[in-house]
Formats: sequence, structure tokens, C-alpha cells
Amino acid sequence: MISKKSIPSSDGKKGKTAGFMFYQTSDGFHFKSIDSLLAQEPVRRYIYAGTADASTQSPEYDSEIVNLFPNNNLVANQKYRMGAYNTKLIAFNPYNCEYKIIEQDAFEDDDEGTSRSGKKLPVLNEKFGATPTRTTYVLKDIGTLPTGKNPREQVKKHEEENFEVEQILNQSIRRYNQLCTGTMVIDIAPDFDLHAGDCIHIDVPDTGGGENDKQVSGRYIIGSLKHRIVEGKRGVTKLGLVRDSFGRKPAGGGMLS
Repeated sequence: MISKKSIPSSDGKKGKTAGFMFYQTSDGFHFKSIDSLLAQEPVRRYIYAGTADASTQSPEYDSEIVNLFPNNNLVANQKYRMGAYNTKLIAFNPYNCEYKIIEQDAFEDDDEGTSRSGKKLPVLNEKFGATPTRTTYVLKDIGTLPTGKNPREQVKKHEEENFEVEQILNQSIRRYNQLCTGTMVIDIAPDFDLHAGDCIHIDVPDTGGGENDKQVSGRYIIGSLKHRIVEGKRGVTKLGLVRDSFGRKPAGGGMLS
């Protein structure tokens, strides 16, 4: 309940982003903002085994990807319907009867206020991009059980808003629906130090088999993982990867550009 009503104190700007993830790994429980997950430096760097000269580049990487199943097919109408990029908020203030309409476009603040795994949000049809595709109606929570040690303090706060809908509500809707814009499943050698929520960097070849694909390659967040151990001391770690944008950022550590 608290996840979608929270704002990050870092890695994001108030009014531009919101939304947290609450999850459990073998390390325990975690409560992290979407922006802090996407702002992480990669803990591992992988290169697809089919990449040109993979063997000569391997010293710059931790390991090779054995199998890779990308799914970067963006279903635009689903994203529009869920309000991933352009939303409208209609809010009514019962205290002073103010009626307010707020339209917000994620593309206007693409480089400011949010942390992204890639360089840019996906390019969508301009015909639909400027029109809000999801409208949220809300009655502002003002004067309901104000905080304070005594009735006098509570009366002083009777005009304060308990939940800042203009700063949080639609921002979290957009961020949650942007998170799985790009997905991928990869198989690597067993690695029991990885956890859900970690950031990794991968490089895959372009369709011509030459340089690394600048759109598919880059940083991803581990959304799920499982280990499989078979007889003969063999095994595999399967990672389900997600990210909110496209474009290859530097892998970090000064090794890749």
C-alpha cells in the first residue's frame, strides 16, 4: 500500500517520479524506489556468446551469455491505456471547492527528474503522444485526522493535504508501467551471488553480427532468477531482465564506452 504512495529522496525529483518496490530475496526484505533500482551501477557485465570477437573481449566482461531471448516488442496501445507516458489528473479540493486539471507528459521530462536504465524512452507515434491516455479522478484528502500532539496542533494543520496527489499519484502510475518496457531472458553460468533487484550490463550483437546493438544492449534490472543444477556438476542461472527505456549507457568502471 505504501509503495505506490512514496517518493524517492534521491535518484529522483519530487513531482517527476514516484513508486517503490517491496520484495524479498535471500538477503531479506527490500523497499527500494524504481529510480534507485535503475540508477544502480552494474554488478556484472556479460557479453552474448554470439557477439563478434567475444573471446577477445571477454576480459572486459565477467562471463558470457549462453542463451538469449529478447522481447523488446512494445505494445503501444497497452502502454497508452495504462498511462505509461501521458496522464491527466482531475482533482477536487473539498475544503475550498477547487477543481483542478493537471496534464503530465513523461517525454517532456525525459532527461530531468527521473533515473533511467537506458538513454531514452521509446519513440512512439506523435499523433497520440500529446494526448492524455489515462485520466485519474481524485477527491483530495484534506483535514482528515491531521497530525499533532494535541487538538490545537491538529487544528493548525486542518488545511494540510495528507496525500499529495499532484506530486505522487500519476507519477507512480507512469513509472510502474514504464518499468517493463524492455524485457529479456538470458542463461549464464551458475552465479549464486546475484539477486532480484541487481543491475547488470549486457552486450549483444546487432542484426548484422558486427558491433554491439546500441538499442538492445545496456543496463537491465534482474526481475527474476532461478538456478538449475543437474548431474555432472553442471548448472545454469536463468535471469529475467527488465528496463524502462532503450539505448546503451556506459557499463561503468571505466572499461566500456
